[in-house]
Amino acid sequence: MTNKTFSKTAFITAQTPFGKGETFILDELTEIKRKNPNIVIIPRNPPKTIFHQAGRVLSKNTIKTSVINLKMLFGIFPFLVKSIALPKHGEIIKKIFTQSNSAKKLLKNLAILPKGILLSKIVKEQNVKHIHAHWGSTTATMAYVAKTDKYSVEYDSSQMGYQRKQYTQRESKDMQIRKMYIK
Repeated sequence: MTNKTFSKTAFITAQTPFGKGETFILDELTEIKRKNPNIVIIPRNPPKTIFHQAGRVLSKNTIKTSVINLKMLFGIFPFLVKSIALPKHGEIIKKIFTQSNSAKKLLKNLAILPKGILLSKIVKEQNVKHIHAHWGSTTATMAYVAKTDKYSVEYDSSQMGYQRKQYTQRESKDMQIRKMYIK
């Protein structure tokens, strides 16, 4: 391990380190943690058990919460009230409505909003400087709701095209779209 000090980074995943899928993310996060132990992993909808052995090592850096719970539902009310008074909150709600290009995506983004709000509290409490969302879906919405000065979204090849172009044009000032590489 290196002596270099890294700022804290949050990684938003669909299920990693739990579940059977996203094994490539397990490999990436294992290597990132080896070089920078100052990480936190927040899966969007974690299964109950850890399937892969590598997931057990990463579980110490993981905050596991359900997709939605009572605490999150109560947390949405202050956010909605603030959205009337605070431009940032109002802009988030507006973008969810205007950039969800189907009714199904709109419902998914609205359903994940409470977890994004919880994530914003976690980011603040843990002094996270960068949020990295795996996937350009509801995990990206969570990152956008909780965003810090820097956040990034990683797309797989099936998610490229219009969606990436849309984010790049609309968020180019405060969002870096890049793949995380380990040096």
